[in-house]
Amino acid sequence: RIAFAVLAAGLLAVPSMAQGPYKYHAVTPCRLLDSRTACTTPNVPMGCGGPSFGVQNYAVQGKCGIPASGAGAVTLNATVVTPTGAGYLTMWPFSTTEPLVSTLNFLPGDSAIANGAIVPLFQVVNPGDNDLSVRIAAHAVNPNGTAFIVLDVTGYFSTN
Repeated sequence: RIAFAVLAAGLLAVPSMAQGPYKYHAVTPCRLLDSRTACTTPNVPMGCGGPSFGVQNYAVQGKCGIPASGAGAVTLNATVVTPTGAGYLTMWPFSTTEPLVSTLNFLPGDSAIANGAIVPLFQVVNPGDNDLSVRIAAHAVNPNGTAFIVLDVTGYFSTN
């Protein structure tokens, strides 16, 4: 009877809510980028076109449930598929300096490796200037390596 009372007391506990200026809004997971697809594939709003390394900018406003304005950060799941060389993937806000930390590290022979990240969004004053953009860099340890990149959005943070 004592074990039952302790278990029942634990089930009745109510978690406290975190306070802060941003609220999280989950969205149905949506593919923003898939470099495995041809550029004519209609359901991938941001990217396509084969394996590569380098730095790319991706505007996420108004795509996959992210509002056209008001989002302060997005939650993303980044996946690297079939890399032929070792490397790392980094994500950060547009128009800021690339951080010294990686979002995802990969090795040749990995069939697919993924990691989730919260990425702040850079917001500019002039519409059309890559506002609400995420910058993604895939760096290769071996300059001859390639990898496919898949990026899914799972939610965003906003003040409303």
